[in-house]
Amino acid sequence: MRPFIIKYGCISGSIIASLMVVTALMSEKIGFDYGMYIGYATMIVGFLPIYWGMKGYRERVGNGSLAFGKAFLMGLGIMLVATAWYVVTWMVVNKTLMPDFMDKYAAYSIESMKKSGATAVQLEAATKQMADFKEQYKNPLVMAAYTALEPLPVGVLLALVGALLTKRKPAVQA
Repeated sequence: MRPFIIKYGCISGSIIASLMVVTALMSEKIGFDYGMYIGYATMIVGFLPIYWGMKGYRERVGNGSLAFGKAFLMGLGIMLVATAWYVVTWMVVNKTLMPDFMDKYAAYSIESMKKSGATAVQLEAATKQMADFKEQYKNPLVMAAYTALEPLPVGVLLALVGALLTKRKPAVQA
């Protein structure tokens, strides 16, 4: 099972990483309003190899059968490898293509709050919170942890769906 996890995890990770770089290059045109939606859509596309890996394992190794639990664990493994690619790619993108990301994101967040009618007290609290977060985000371990949290819900959901789609009991021999 491990070779399938590594192979399909690397395929998934390379897709997610490539799409992240393309999105980062277009970030000024996309903006924060749509960036989140595009980011999660690219994660869904990038995690499709979870299903391909499960199906390939079922057909090539499992003789056409695969238990739900084993399929789900395989999907989680593929997702974790792809998430590692995602994190490493973001660390590079953040340092090279988007070094001012947190400043722009903080300004966007505060401006959004202003537009939604936040009070001066709320704006002051949010400004302090964003300043604290920006300071924490300078730590590579904190940045990696926050970055890893982004694809996890999508990956777990797709691993679950993939396991449901690929599970198959062994054929009964007469």
